[in-house]
Amino acid sequence: MSVTVAQATSLLENILFEPPALAAANAPAEVALSANNFTDSSLGGLAQSIAAMPEATITETVVRYYETLLGRAPAGAEIQSFVSLAETGLSAAQIAQGISAVPASTLACPR
Repeated sequence: MSVTVAQATSLLENILFEPPALAAANAPAEVALSANNFTDSSLGGLAQSIAAMPEATITETVVRYYETLLGRAPAGAEIQSFVSLAETGLSAAQIAQGISAVPASTLACPR
């Protein structure tokens, strides 16, 4: 059974917390990869593959810090902000320090 673009989009939104537009843009590539890889050809296989991506590790770290330090789960937008920043080189220690540790040059708006 092959994975559909809608299923891949949902996985990207729910595992990596990608915004809907980004997930929709990335989903066709995930479907193409899953079609060429037997392990990823099922919905469960693709979910496991996406969960093993570096972005998922960042997401887990952000969620863990929010739950531990703030006593709540982060919103999807909060996760996506830190994932985007981490992909530009933000370390786990900087994520733990919060926004004050983010270099101003990487922020979308000036401080």
